[in-house]
Amino acid sequence: MATKDYSNTLVGRLNNALMTTLSTLFQMIALGSFIRTSRTFLRSKAVDTTINPYVLPTAVNSYTLPEAAKCHTIKSVYARGGTGTKGLLTIDQPLHSAVNTAPAAGHCSVSPNGDLIFASADAWTLLDIVYEPEKYDVVELVLPVVAATGVCAIPAAYVTRGVLFLIEAESLVGTVIGKEIIQATTDSSPATTKANLKLAKDNVLFATADAVTQARVKLAVASAIDVDTQLEATTTAL
Repeated sequence: MATKDYSNTLVGRLNNALMTTLSTLFQMIALGSFIRTSRTFLRSKAVDTTINPYVLPTAVNSYTLPEAAKCHTIKSVYARGGTGTKGLLTIDQPLHSAVNTAPAAGHCSVSPNGDLIFASADAWTLLDIVYEPEKYDVVELVLPVVAATGVCAIPAAYVTRGVLFLIEAESLVGTVIGKEIIQATTDSSPATTKANLKLAKDNVLFATADAVTQARVKLAVASAIDVDTQLEATTTAL
């Protein structure tokens, strides 16, 4: 098989770019988002001083990540200050958590909405965190919910693009209103004050007991700009 000639692809154009064409090439890959989703090093961070309403509140401290850079994978966490035993923490769930349980002392994991969670007893005040952000576009919608079933249908355009995970959910109208704790993706209906994506990621589920009829949801959706396709494709940009 012949070696691919990259000279006329975006890869080749970037490698040989002139100052006059860099802005066009950077726009083609959404450079800001590209950098935002690269491996990130957080130094001397403390857990949140207020409760994150979208993660499990019991026996958990969280570190809320930027809206556009929620965690895909935790690479390492080192604790230098706090009540717990200092050193490297044990990573229970390097990806979006499959279960919504509090980490044990000395452990950490990724919550279903992409934030980081720790045992509250550790009360970390100095954390060095290395993680890789998920790559996505943020979409916020106000949608109807079928009160009897708790089903909130995500518009087909976003389902087709690919819903990755649920960042936030909030009941706006219903028996119970307020921000919801995001649970792991499942086809089962959640308990009161909680919400989750279905496994097909085409619906958000709310507790039937909460009788929600309108909700605000914030979704991580597959990026409109496919950087891999852009880099491999032939381009006329000079």
